[in-house]
Amino acid sequence: MMSKIHYLLLFIFDILMLTGCLNRFTPPNQSFGLQPTQTLNPISGTVTGRLSMLNSGNITPLKDEILYLAEVISNNEGKSSFASFDRINSPRTTTDAEGRFIFKNVKPGNYGLVIDVITASYLLNKPGTSDPILIEVIGGNVIDLGELIFEDLPIIRK
Repeated sequence: MMSKIHYLLLFIFDILMLTGCLNRFTPPNQSFGLQPTQTLNPISGTVTGRLSMLNSGNITPLKDEILYLAEVISNNEGKSSFASFDRINSPRTTTDAEGRFIFKNVKPGNYGLVIDVITASYLLNKPGTSDPILIEVIGGNVIDLGELIFEDLPIIRK
């Protein structure tokens, strides 16, 4: 007959094995080449990227731009129909001098990337298309949007 200690050790071993297997799971790639990678926080995700403009053939990083993740709202058929954010509670970040941005500790869900110019805000499309940038955040993953190079954005350049 096994003692309580043996059962406890087997239970701990099973938990460790299960945890090890779960940490190796990588969800399928996101749309338009997004590549999730593992992070340490299994509850929330991270979204990164770089925002740039194409001006006269030169790529210029957009610095000090305010970005939000807007929650995607689906219609009755389950199709993504629009995105909503508020300036107090939605995930927010600012681009650095190189145009890089990072959203940390984002709760899992579907989001659109929004640029905010104080007087208005705009859901960003995939560069060169009319399709919105939609991001599925999964706990424990980093979603790297890569470099987003736009020829035109509704912002005033200084």
